[in-house]
Amino acid sequence: IALERSEAGAVAFLARWQNSNETMTVAVGAAVGAAELSPVEFEGALLLEEDDIDTSRVRWYVTDVVTSSNHRRMGVANLLMDEMERYAFLRSETETTSVTLYLHVKSGNDAAMAFYQNPKRGYAKPTRDELMGLNVDKLACNAGTEGQILLCKTLAKDNVVVLNGHYYNDETTAAETATTVLALATGFGKPKAKHAQKKKKAKRKRK
Repeated sequence: IALERSEAGAVAFLARWQNSNETMTVAVGAAVGAAELSPVEFEGALLLEEDDIDTSRVRWYVTDVVTSSNHRRMGVANLLMDEMERYAFLRSETETTSVTLYLHVKSGNDAAMAFYQNPKRGYAKPTRDELMGLNVDKLACNAGTEGQILLCKTLAKDNVVVLNGHYYNDETTAAETATTVLALATGFGKPKAKHAQKKKKAKRKRK
């Protein structure tokens, strides 16, 4: 399935731990987060005929953003989102093209809504312009997210983070992108140590 999605244009992103502190329980290079950016979900969801599709708007769908349970609240999800937005913008943007990312959030998932709608991320309910030519019900059906809340963000040069001077171009393959390493510096926090977790469990038992 992953190969089929890759061939259809979906791109996977991995966040790998790059802190070599010996007190950490996670190995250097271990995956601590993953995400996927895809055009696949828009198949059959664009209302215009292929020849009439508005080429001035490029659409991507954020299918998954997953963080290791021991590495939450450390900036991993933000780094993944930054990387996906940067990839989408630099691969697709021209002077006459707008790039919009769409995603769904489950109703009642206040944490996810707060994350995406935070000013830093800038996702919001689609405007009339961002919905033009899009069958939102078909999009949700394709993504398996019926009944969920649709959010989106139209990217611009002033809201795309460029990290490490790393740029994408038309020759950058999906395989190269899938191996992108997002370095998690000490400033983003530390993973929970096993011994610390054991102490917490012990305290709960005494209560």
